[in-house]
This record gives sequence, C-alpha cells and structure tokens, in this order.
Amino acid sequence: EQRHIGYVHGVRKTYFANGKLQKEESFYHGRNEGPLKEYFPSGKLKSEKTFVNDDPHGTWKYYSEAGTVTETRVYFHGQLLSVQ
Repeated sequence: EQRHIGYVHGVRKTYFANGKLQKEESFYHGRNEGPLKEYFPSGKLKSEKTFVNDDPHGTWKYYSEAGTVTETRVYFHGQLLSVQ
C-alpha cells in the first residue's frame, strides 16, 4: 500500500490475528479500483469482487468455506443486474 497525496494507492492487504490474509484490495487515488478478494480465517477464499471508480462492477462471487459458490452477483458500474 502506498499513499499518493494523502490517498491510499495500490494494493492493500489486511491480515487476521492468526497471520493469514483477510483481504486484498486495490486502490487508485483512494478509490476502490480493480479486484478485491476476501478470505476466511482458514485462508480459503470467501469472495471475489471487482470495482471500477469505487463502484461494484462485473461478476462478484461468494464462496462457502468448503469452496463452493454460494451466490453470484453481476453489476454494471454500480447497478446490480442479477443475483443467483
């Protein structure tokens, strides 16, 4: 993670107390831009999301700890188009 004129810029990683990755997200001048991945404390993938100019965009997937997709959402520049 870097700071550019006071804003978060680049990839930010946050960790659980157990040291495993909790979240990895991308920023451009303080706004969510690009992929965001969240993880369970076990280290398994919890969700995959994408942002464009701070708005939800594209296909978002949510997973169970067993690794199966539990929900899929499709966004277009912040507007929710579908949920499965």
